Amino acid sequence: MNLYTSNSSKTNRRLLIRCVVFYCGFLLLGTLIEKYIFSVARKATIGPSGKIAMIMNHSIDADIPIFGSSVALEHFNPALLTKATGHSAYNFGFEGTKLNQYGGLLEEFNTYSNAEFVVIAGTVNEFSESNFATYKSNYIPFLKNGKIYTFLSNLEPRTFFLLRYVPFYSFTFFNNNYYKEIFDSNNVKGDPLKGFYPENNVWEAGDSKSAIKYKIDLESIERFRRVVQKINLKERKVILILAPIYIEGQKQITNLNQIREIYKSLAGAENIFMDFTESNICNRKELFYNNTHLNIAGADLFSKEFSEKFSAL
Repeated sequence: MNLYTSNSSKTNRRLLIRCVVFYCGFLLLGTLIEKYIFSVARKATIGPSGKIAMIMNHSIDADIPIFGSSVALEHFNPALLTKATGHSAYNFGFEGTKLNQYGGLLEEFNTYSNAEFVVIAGTVNEFSESNFATYKSNYIPFLKNGKIYTFLSNLEPRTFFLLRYVPFYSFTFFNNNYYKEIFDSNNVKGDPLKGFYPENNVWEAGDSKSAIKYKIDLESIERFRRVVQKINLKERKVILILAPIYIEGQKQITNLNQIREIYKSLAGAENIFMDFTESNICNRKELFYNNTHLNIAGADLFSKEFSEKFSAL
């Protein structure tokens, strides 16, 4: 080996060592940042991240826990429920999220809650097939939990496999709104609205008369049924809610009666089904901002009506 070859070999070794050190340093830094973000998210107390974190920490409970999509989030006013019934209430609703996504979270809540009842609010598209998850970032810090992972991976197997097992893949889903929510949460002590997110809107939908038939996915129904059964095994009753739908909107839904029957079947003899599509609220357009969502005035009236039915149980 000549002098030139020897020097070249040493240079290559030094370069390799530097690359390895840089790569290891990058991995370490990325791991520390990811762990820090996860640790902050797991302490959140407000917004969707806060609801998830408090359930995963077993740090929140209520006599009237309300789960569901936006028809739970925007319709149930816990303050009015508590005032009318004397029972504590918390709104665990998530925008754009059906039970086939948040089901693992509800199952986790079921492991520790002392509630006698669990409210699950749905609407006409609850049993439609889904193959994507909404607001993924909220769940990422908790994917090691088997219940959470099972429900989410049923929707997007590849995505959630990568999120669970590939380092730093989570960074591709986090955005400024998510960072703001989890970091701001550390400066706030609890949510005064108890998870409620009212919409102070007037009617903003069109007045289409087109017929709508919602597709029914049998697997979604069975997944829903299994969650209800698990809640019943804890000697809790489920109150299934079909949320109010504006009367003209109801006329467009060609299989509304079929959807009602599915809810009744899921409730069975052990549980309770409350059909608010038959409420007088549905005749008052000024209480809605589209066919399936109430504004704040409608939500308050609905909360009072639900409280009366709950108190009669």
